[in-house]
Amino acid sequence: MGVRVKGIFKQDDLTGFSYETLKGHIEKGVSSFQVSKTNGSINFTVHTYSKAYNILLDLLSPLFSSPYKDYCNSKALQRMTQLFKKENHTA
Repeated sequence: MGVRVKGIFKQDDLTGFSYETLKGHIEKGVSSFQVSKTNGSINFTVHTYSKAYNILLDLLSPLFSSPYKDYCNSKALQRMTQLFKKENHTA
C-alpha cells in the first residue's frame, strides 16, 4: 500500500500536503489535506480521488476500498485534530 508525499504547501491562509499512490498500489489516486483560514474561521478539508487499478478491483470497491478510504480519512482527521489542539493548547 505504498504512497509518497506529492507536495507540501504553506501560504498565508492555506497550509497542507498531498500524497499519491505508488505503482503497484491497488488503487491509483491522490489525497490532499488542507487547513485554511477564511474570515476568522479555520477550515480543514480532505479531498481524495482514486480509482481501482483494474476492473476486478473496481467491482469489489464498494466492499473493501470505500470503507478503507473512510477509515483512513477518519484517522487522518483525528490526528490533525489532535495536532491542532496540541499546537493551540486546547483540550
